[in-house]
Amino acid sequence: MKGTMNNFAKVIIPGIALDRLFDYAIPPGLKEDIRVGHLVNVNFGHQDIQAIVSELLPKSKIPKAKDIISIVSPQPFLSETMLELTHWIADHYFCSWGEAIEACLIKPVKRPVKVEKIKEQKNLDLPGLLTGEQNRILEQLRTFQQDLNNKPVLLWGGLTSERITIYLELVDPLIKSQRQVLIIVPQIGMIDLLQHHFSARYPGKVISLHSGLSTGEKHKAWEEIRTGKVSIILGTRMAVFYSFQKLGLMIMEDEQDTAYKSDQKPMYHTRDVVAKKAELERIPLIFATAAPSAESYYKAIKDDYKLLKFGNLFDQEIVKIQVQELPKRIQKDTLVYFSQSFIQAIESRLQKQERAAFFVNMRGYSTYVYCRMCKFVMKCPDCDVALTVSAEKNTLYCRYCQYTQKQTTECPSCHTQHLRPIGIGMETVTAALQDIFPQAKIKRIDAQTYEQSNNLRDIDIIIGTQVLNKYDYLPNTTLLGVLLIDLLLNLPDFRAAEHTFQTLIGLIQRLDTAKGNTEVIIQAENVDHYLLASIKNQDWASFYRLELEFRKQLKYPPFGSLAQVEVRGADKDKVEKAALALAGEFKKSTIKVYGPAPSFRAKLRGQYRQHIMLKSSSHNALIKVLQKVKPNKRTTAITISTDVDPVEVL
Repeated sequence: MKGTMNNFAKVIIPGIALDRLFDYAIPPGLKEDIRVGHLVNVNFGHQDIQAIVSELLPKSKIPKAKDIISIVSPQPFLSETMLELTHWIADHYFCSWGEAIEACLIKPVKRPVKVEKIKEQKNLDLPGLLTGEQNRILEQLRTFQQDLNNKPVLLWGGLTSERITIYLELVDPLIKSQRQVLIIVPQIGMIDLLQHHFSARYPGKVISLHSGLSTGEKHKAWEEIRTGKVSIILGTRMAVFYSFQKLGLMIMEDEQDTAYKSDQKPMYHTRDVVAKKAELERIPLIFATAAPSAESYYKAIKDDYKLLKFGNLFDQEIVKIQVQELPKRIQKDTLVYFSQSFIQAIESRLQKQERAAFFVNMRGYSTYVYCRMCKFVMKCPDCDVALTVSAEKNTLYCRYCQYTQKQTTECPSCHTQHLRPIGIGMETVTAALQDIFPQAKIKRIDAQTYEQSNNLRDIDIIIGTQVLNKYDYLPNTTLLGVLLIDLLLNLPDFRAAEHTFQTLIGLIQRLDTAKGNTEVIIQAENVDHYLLASIKNQDWASFYRLELEFRKQLKYPPFGSLAQVEVRGADKDKVEKAALALAGEFKKSTIKVYGPAPSFRAKLRGQYRQHIMLKSSSHNALIKVLQKVKPNKRTTAITISTDVDPVEVL
């Protein structure tokens, strides 16, 4: 690509929403040095900015093209593979190439990112020797690595600690042959624990990448990765956009985690970007998970991925699972759900000095507060979602914007004294269990108290939200109670059953099965849901089969493509008018158009939100409609954004 014949360069302007490249002249002093992928300084409009060279040309149709000012660094910032990858992202996720390139650039941290010293996965002690099961998986993965036409591996099962022990052995020959390994995790918090174990084995060869690093630290990491100074890169989703000297393996932990979906442009899903990167680089890729996403499982049964099942999750003798219909009785104006067999199971654990854990998908005392006279529901004035009761603080609060107000029994609508809390929350369960078992030591754990909950040794009963799945293991815990699972199953999202399944499987895997009497009791109103039947029978394949049948009938992913267009603003009438006009444009096409309609959280942080859902059996057809309508725009009153392949549609 060198040579004096290249007099012009096409450049990509990072971050702009224009689908075009710009021609710049190459001054004589740069012609011998400039290459595709270089980060250069150019004058764009009336300001000097940085751009990426995408092509070198002998001629240009632009009569008076501006000169490139300078090359930022001697080596290209992006490889040609990364340019190809970002171009694919732009096409697949309906954004400009410049917006996709923006994800690769090292930008200053706009706001402080809290990186806790107590990390996400607790009690992550690695065994010294591999078990027979771990050795079996290790040998299969080694065989997979040697296959030049390999497919991604879907590694299903095992605890995080068990998988890390395998990785430590798996990467050894790669490090010895000067190859690099990228391990991607969904949350910053997990990186330090991985770094601890890998640095002990490979001192000086490990580096971490995440949004909490300073700009200087990111630049240093970029240089050390590009030059091959480090061999093992541990990062969040941003790490996939770095250029590597000699990448030999990628591992994506917890591939099902929704944190892998970017909520800002480009709104990519890391799982798909990693798969495309592995394809372009022709390197092995491992997707690891406690419970696969439906999309990944579907690819496995189609043989696009190689499926490896790992761990005791697939041994039905390890855990006894019951599904019970909810018994209901009124106690202190609140529905409390405990069957007699449930109480007996807890008593049995307390007598044996074992621990019970309860999963409750709601902090606070109740799900919502309503008036039994006029049916008025107390809602947040800024978010238009039901307020939750905190009995400890005698307040009502919003889970999204943290708005609070004093609790009262007087209805603000009809002014009667019939305002009552309804539903079940952590405080409800805690109070009820403390009444039944006054001598038991009970601890509540949610996202706010998790960091102070490292030592569970003296706790008899744990009551937790989904944060319980951040523990790698719950020692001495032989009973899991799941209360009102319908709250998760009945969310207005086509992935509700999948996300519920993944939550339950994660919790089950964290139980202590060594004592041989491990039990799970799930209580629900709708005990006939196919998810609960699959869980009860420990027939995981049955769940995926029924879930995929449901998806296929309605052409949901992986059998179709979705895009969610959100129109939001502070003026409700303007938002509704803009959404209606935009939906009308979409309905001129042949794809399915649903809406506009208020989102599940119709008002959030002072912004009214309308959603338009687009559905097509062809991803390309969906993108073509988006390119024709060009919905994304921002005015002083209205913001419109488009999420292709959304992970939730609330």
